[in-house]
Amino acid sequence: MPDLAAVIERLKAADSESELTAALANAKANGFSNKHEAFKHAKRRLYSLNTGEALELLLAKEAAKKRKRSWEEDQEELKALASKAAKASKGIVEVVSGAIPRETKKEKRKKQKTEAWEAGDTAEQPEVVPVVEKRKRTKDNVPKFQVRVAGFPFSEEEEALKEAFENCGDIAELELIKDKMGRSRAVAFISFISEMGVKNALKMDGDPYGKRHLKVSLPKSSAAEEFGEKEEVEAKPVKKDASAFQLFVGGLAYTAEEEAVKKLFTDCGEVESFFMPTNRAGKKSGQTKGFALVTYTDRAGMKKALGLNGADFLGQALLVQKKKDEEKAKEEAKVELNLDFQVFVGGLFSIARKVIKRHFAECGEIAGFEMPLTREGESKGIAFVTYKTLEGLQKALDLHETQLGKRWLTVEKKVFKDSKDGKEKN
Repeated sequence: MPDLAAVIERLKAADSESELTAALANAKANGFSNKHEAFKHAKRRLYSLNTGEALELLLAKEAAKKRKRSWEEDQEELKALASKAAKASKGIVEVVSGAIPRETKKEKRKKQKTEAWEAGDTAEQPEVVPVVEKRKRTKDNVPKFQVRVAGFPFSEEEEALKEAFENCGDIAELELIKDKMGRSRAVAFISFISEMGVKNALKMDGDPYGKRHLKVSLPKSSAAEEFGEKEEVEAKPVKKDASAFQLFVGGLAYTAEEEAVKKLFTDCGEVESFFMPTNRAGKKSGQTKGFALVTYTDRAGMKKALGLNGADFLGQALLVQKKKDEEKAKEEAKVELNLDFQVFVGGLFSIARKVIKRHFAECGEIAGFEMPLTREGESKGIAFVTYKTLEGLQKALDLHETQLGKRWLTVEKKVFKDSKDGKEKN
């Protein structure tokens, strides 16, 4: 094993060109390289002897190159800094890290301007960068003829959105709202040069846009102040009364196409709006979520459509009822249900709702049935069944660890916690 200390001592002691050459060859044979300061410094001294260039200048040039500065720039400054940084210790010179400050030309020029301005030279006044504050949207600064647009795809560009609304009137400004990462929030504010542009844009509310539907409204901060007394714009909230003719349609097959469903309900009467949400991601992307909202212009169309309740559509029974009745029924059910007769059912993946309900209806009369779904409209694999009698509850509990289709059921009495002490109560 080579004596590394002896190799280093030989590098330090070498003075002449021949001695340095021999010492470097010996060090290289023993595994030394530029990573070793003694080897590197010996090479510097050999180069200095061969070229006649001062060692301090070599150090200064290395420092300048390391800091990405030009050697021709401020030679005296670099020499002085390199001279201070160099320390002679047994023939080895070490450069102190950070001896050359990283001041760019721009920073240097800015510093000179500031010093000249402080000395009284107004021609060299330093540049003041204006601080631009983010404009906060309030009812005092919202443009007069502006609409809020939502419901378009997140990938939509400003130019495409501008083209879609340019037929409404001359657009003064379009602001696409983005998050901190620069991603679109699928919300935009469009300012027109006249009120007519706003009126035409509001008519596009509910119009299909790709696979989605536009939501066009007045900005909340300006709706009451700017247009509250306008007769034509006040007529827009007809939607409030129109909701009386709105129907909820459930039980749609996930393979159902929007045009086919829309045609089925258009045959009943004039449809004011039709909305059938679809999955935007995952394996079922583009498929319906299993329900739709249909709004008619009159009561006659709505009544005729209600006759489709229970009708077969693509092999599934439709559920058609008034939207208000559906919400009201849910609220009433929550109040009237006797939760003491409620069971939790697990292990229901890939089993249709009607199959589950029919299976548990054999135990007794069901007062309430709830089957939670994910955002994509898929089953979470659980359900809550509430019976009207204790007998129905007991029969349902007997189904615990029995098989339904290819699944094994978990059926347990739902346990509620006391809100005061957090203890479970039966």
